[in-house]
Amino acid sequence: MSLPTAPLGRDGPQVNRLGFGLMGLSSFYGKPKPDSERLAMLDLAHKLGERFWDSSDVYGYRNIGPDNS
Repeated sequence: MSLPTAPLGRDGPQVNRLGFGLMGLSSFYGKPKPDSERLAMLDLAHKLGERFWDSSDVYGYRNIGPDNS
């Protein structure tokens, strides 16, 4: 499956027209799921072709990594 793309700005790269909002991975919608579940969801989104991920530091400090930093 291929998602439709558009340029990001005048001279920017091609990105998916539909971004993948990540706000629910950190807070705002209840207690965050375990890292293993959140990472699996990100892996699946990438596998399905999503490359334009919408993230922000205002979503809260909740990093995903081997040392959670």
